[in-house]
Amino acid sequence: MRCFAGLDVSLHSTAVCIIDRKGNVVREGICASDPDALAAFLKASGFSFSRVGVEASSMAEWLYRGLAKARVPVVCIEARQASHVLKTRRNQASHVLKTRRNKTDKNDARGIAEIMRTGLYVSVHIKSPEARRVRILLTARGLVLTKALDLENAIGGFLRGFGLKMRRCAADKFAGQVEQLAREQRDVLESISPLMAARAELRRQLLEYDRLIKDFVQGDQVCRRLMTAPGVGVWVAAVYRSSIDQPERFRNSRTVGAHLGLTPRIRQSGTIDISGRISRWGDRLARTALFTAANVILNPRRRTCALTVWGLGLVQRRGRMKATVAVARRLAGILHRMWIDQADYQDWRGSLEPIGSADPVAS
Repeated sequence: MRCFAGLDVSLHSTAVCIIDRKGNVVREGICASDPDALAAFLKASGFSFSRVGVEASSMAEWLYRGLAKARVPVVCIEARQASHVLKTRRNQASHVLKTRRNKTDKNDARGIAEIMRTGLYVSVHIKSPEARRVRILLTARGLVLTKALDLENAIGGFLRGFGLKMRRCAADKFAGQVEQLAREQRDVLESISPLMAARAELRRQLLEYDRLIKDFVQGDQVCRRLMTAPGVGVWVAAVYRSSIDQPERFRNSRTVGAHLGLTPRIRQSGTIDISGRISRWGDRLARTALFTAANVILNPRRRTCALTVWGLGLVQRRGRMKATVAVARRLAGILHRMWIDQADYQDWRGSLEPIGSADPVAS
């Protein structure tokens, strides 16, 4: 008998619900949140499964890979879309949708199983191990940079309390400026010296992350090809590479912009048809990287390319912000097409040279 299963995952345990084609519960239970234990639980039931659903979460990728390796037909579903469906439950007696009053792990597992049976789900792409590793490097680098900036702002605030005003300077000149300002107030310098040591270590680790990201990009053929496009440097190429991961999963290059939240929200009902601001769904880091590259492309001081000419025309007609978003959206499609076709960027004048980038990672 072909069945459907839903898994509601928590840190230590997972609620499992198995239903048949008619929606009747045939087995329920609690299992350890481990792919081997879950696979053994499902196989011990004696049923064959059409789909086994699990919501996207921090543990979903690990569980998905383990269950797929055990040849379980697992599907990772979008949590936001599943949440709306889980707010209702199917009454087996009256076949009417009623609001769920109690949110429990057991009810959630039953709801996910019902989603698998009806097909009312949106599957989530599971990134490859290589893309996951690069994303960890990028995310960790951003975290270290944020903490270093927090310490620098805190140190500047402490100094202002003594009338010592920091000037804006490069990161490598920050420590020298602090020592110069506080050289006559040794007690102040001694008070902030642990913070200065912590800030120096964070900056050192930041350089190490920059080196790791640069080494990956230089050794990756896809990233090197992406960097031939205007405005794309080490950081933008690494972010785009880790975000898209598998370009074949997109129907065409135009859908990449929508996937990254760079297309307008649409609200349509009867005579109402409103096109609002961009949706900002999808990968925020990739959207930020493309927006940064678009700002570089629209800089008239740099060497112009076809995207620059097109974007500056939009600036005059629609304004700077809308033009930057439009260039970022078009750049997302161009990079996808370059990846699919395995071709370097070719400008309208036949130039293959990049026009520069604004990457925080040295290229």
